[in-house]
Parts: sequence; structure tokens; C-alpha cells
Amino acid sequence: MARQAVAIVLALTCLLSCASAALDTSKYARSKVLKADAMKMYWRIEGDTVHLAVEATATGWVGFGLGETTGMAGADIVYYEAASSKLIDSYAVSHAKPTADSCQDWNLISAEKSGDKLVVEMSRRLVSTDTQDRNITNDAAAPLLPTTVIAAWGDTAEIAYHCSECRVAVAVRFFGTGDDSRLAGLKADTTLKQHVLNVNNKAIAVQETQYAEFCFDVQTLLGRNDSTTPMHVVGFEPFINPASNKKYIHHYTLYGSSQACPDTEPYNKGPMVWVWAPGSEGNALPPEAGVRMLGTGLKTLILQIHYDNKKGDKDQVDNSGFRIFYTDTLRAYDAGVLQIGDPDVQLSDQALPSGSSKLTLSVAADSCTNDFAVAEVQVFAQFLHMHQAGARMQSTQLRAGSVVRKDFVDFYDFKQSGAFEPPSSATGVTLQKGDSFLVECWYESAGSSQKRFGLGSSDEMCINFVFYYPLQPVSSNNKCHASKTNNLLPQAEAITGIERIFSTQPASCSVTSVSGSVSRTTPPPTTPPPNQVSAGIRAKGGGMVFGSVIALFAAVFWVL
Repeated sequence: MARQAVAIVLALTCLLSCASAALDTSKYARSKVLKADAMKMYWRIEGDTVHLAVEATATGWVGFGLGETTGMAGADIVYYEAASSKLIDSYAVSHAKPTADSCQDWNLISAEKSGDKLVVEMSRRLVSTDTQDRNITNDAAAPLLPTTVIAAWGDTAEIAYHCSECRVAVAVRFFGTGDDSRLAGLKADTTLKQHVLNVNNKAIAVQETQYAEFCFDVQTLLGRNDSTTPMHVVGFEPFINPASNKKYIHHYTLYGSSQACPDTEPYNKGPMVWVWAPGSEGNALPPEAGVRMLGTGLKTLILQIHYDNKKGDKDQVDNSGFRIFYTDTLRAYDAGVLQIGDPDVQLSDQALPSGSSKLTLSVAADSCTNDFAVAEVQVFAQFLHMHQAGARMQSTQLRAGSVVRKDFVDFYDFKQSGAFEPPSSATGVTLQKGDSFLVECWYESAGSSQKRFGLGSSDEMCINFVFYYPLQPVSSNNKCHASKTNNLLPQAEAITGIERIFSTQPASCSVTSVSGSVSRTTPPPTTPPPNQVSAGIRAKGGGMVFGSVIALFAAVFWVL
């Protein structure tokens, strides 16, 4: 009996010391590694609720957010602190500690800490009426965009500023089972051909702003026998080589031309084909459209790279470029790009007021959609573009004076991405002949140097790039210029503050389900409820062990 008692005591010792943050992953339909060996998420969708688990290499806290961009500003964040066993629904409007929501919509299911691992399980309604929340909407597959997810973790008792290696921003598709990458379908399609176009040992100038152009003859580049047989380019994937040159690449713009490449710059650029800035993945055209090359299409491609060498680094060489995906089987439509607002930067040298300011550009149908040869075109993407002082941007589509739709970014962040693609662009946007536009750009200009509009890296812009099909004969290479008064464009005007939508409206503290039913949510956290600890760390990591301890002690006394 003594041996039995010893065995039971050893088992008891193991229970007390071997408890781990074990997560039952079988109850989650999908998972994604956000950062190797540091952060992973698991989730399942049940009706109008998302069930979420996060697993972080951390001992103090872990945060998870739904971002507008890949930064904190404008993000809907929930975070858990192990020391207090508190799960806090919050939001951020700047790069600072998140603010607790007026309504606490996340429900804590369990939390465990073992060694250097922290696991938290929680749930929330997909759709909320709280303006401090972001909804989780259908993002199952292209052309719908994946959801931007941000996360951070740390070892301090309370959430605090995190190191650059303790945070991550990725694209996640909560619905469906498709790949999160928009280019995945192109790469998996064995019927498509690929070709790499890159610059060759281009010396980066020792100056802040440099525009360099590179011309590629399509027929020669692809080794085609003739120039009369057309093809469709259906995707573009950028790359930076070497990777360290990312700090010098401001953006790419790709143009087409029906003329051969001249010997030297500047090249005779035709319509824009594609635009890209670091922070975005690339572009995959919808299955029914492509950019026509050869035949009656474009003969050459002209890549313009905007280099930004603020510190004047010397002896820097670039071999960056992009990969095209193309097919000899023509698709139903030719695609094009409209540049709406101030595409030629005619506002160049106009100064921005210090502090907050707003620019409103009215684009009449006469300079754009009246040139359409068809009644309606289909939009499949938009890129809202400003530079470093850009704070908010909105493009409003008007028809007969009435608003058709508004596409906007509430918290524009050029450092996160040089252009913002509104998720709403992928949900059946159409433009009709006679439509007009209102493009509005808000800026925050601080510091001793005055900001101006222009082509420079430190200058400002206000342009909406609209990708659409079928291609239309819009004048000025598909550029839709803002209206002028006395031959002058409007000026940016000083304002007292920037009005945003996210987090600014009164919170109703209710959530709406997919079926339309409404239920109340809890008020903002103050002190942890008495029972919250039992739903927290000690719920799974301690309660089970405590019960087993009692049973084993009883067994020991019985044996003895």
C-alpha cells in the first residue's frame, strides 16, 4: 500500500507542476500562424458569432485587432492582461495605448498561462452597432479582400509599447477556406504564363526624390514571333531586390505605349496600367478582364520608379521589378485605370496650411465619364493615394446630383501603405456615363517646414486610382481632372479638426445579429468582476488541478 501511496503522490506532484496551456484546437475550423514561434490564431464562425483563440509567446498580455490599415490608428482591438485576468474590448485612434470601448462586446471564454505561453479564448458577434468596433464581414474569396488583422504581445503586467519583433500585421480570410493571398489563384493556375521584368543595376541617386523610367518591349521580352497576336496580362506581383531597398522605393507606376522604346528617357507614356506602393501585395485582375498587349493593344511597358533617398545614402544599386501573369486566351474585356482628382499634380507648389486642412476636388462628367462609349463600366479596385501628411481621404460618386456611394479611409497612414484600397471596391461598384465625383483629402501638417503639393517624396497629392472594365476612350489617357475656377484649382483650406466616422459616433451598447436580433452588452470594464478570475487563468489551468488535488489527497488517506 505504501507503493500505491507513493505513486499517487508522484501523480499529484505532476498535476501541480505539469499543467500547461493546452488548447483544444479540434473545435476550431481554421488557424493561421501570424508570426512563426510567436503568435497564432484559431477561429470558427457559428451563425452570427466568431469564436477566436490566440496563442502568444508572452507572459504578460496579448492583443488582437481588426485594422483599417496595417497600423494601430483606426483599429478595433481586444487585449488580455494575465495579472488582472481582464479581457478589454478597446480601440485606437493613434499609436498609443488603446482606449476601452464604451461597450464590451468580446466575451472571455478561458485564458491560460504556462511558461512563456499565453492562450486566450473569446467570442464576439460578427456585426456590431458599436462605432468603436469593426465588423467581420464576408471575405471568403477574391474579388473580396481579406481582413486586415494586427496583433501584439508582451511580458509586462499591463499592455505597453511593444518591440518591433512583438507585433505583426497580416491578411486573414475569416470566411471560406481560400488562400489569404490575392495572387494565390494566379500562381496556382497552370494555364497562365509568367515573366519577370526588372531594372538592371540602377544607381539610386544621392537625393531625396528621383523618378527613373525603364521601357520594356513586350514582343522582344517575351520572345514572341509576331506583334499582331494579342494577349492579356492578368496580374502583377512586385518585388524589391535587394530587400533592403524597401526604404528607397516610394512607389511604382506602370504605363503602356503603342510606340517602340526610344533610346533614352523620357519615354512617351500612354495610359496607366498598374500602380503599386510598399505595403500592398500586388494586383490580380478578375477572371473576365485583362490588360491587352500586342495586336491592337500596348506594344511597350514603361515602369516608373519613384526612389526616396532622404538620408542621401551613397553607392546604392537597385534590381527591383515585378512579375506579370499573362494568357494567350483573351478574356471577355480589356481593363483600364481612371485617375480621378489631380492626376497631373496641377496643384504643384501650392502650400498646405499648417495643422489640419482639407482639399475638395470636384470632377465633372465632362472630364471623365461623358467620354464613355458604353452606358456602364464595372469597377474592381480603387487606390486612394496621398503622401505623408495625408490623414483621411474620401471619394464620392455622384449621379444626377445625388450620392451613389462613398469610399474612404478614416485613418490614412502612408508609412503603413502608400495607397489604401477600400474593401467596398470589390462589392459590385459600377460607374455610369454622366457620373461625376468629389475627391476630398484631409491633411495634418506639423513641423517647421511647410508642406506643398508636388511630385517630391515630401510633397502631397490627392488622387483616386480606379481600376475598371471594359476599357473606355477617356481623354488624356484616362485622366479625370478636377474642375477649375478662373483657370485655378481650389486650394486646401485650414480646418479645426478632422471629422472621422470610426469611434466618433455615440455607442448604443448593443450588437445586431445576422438575423437582426439585438442583445445588450456589458458596460466598459472598471474592476474585474468577482467571477472573472474563474473564467480566466485559473478556470482551466487551476480549477481542474484543484479538483484533482482533492481527489488524490482523499485517495492517499484512504490507502494509508
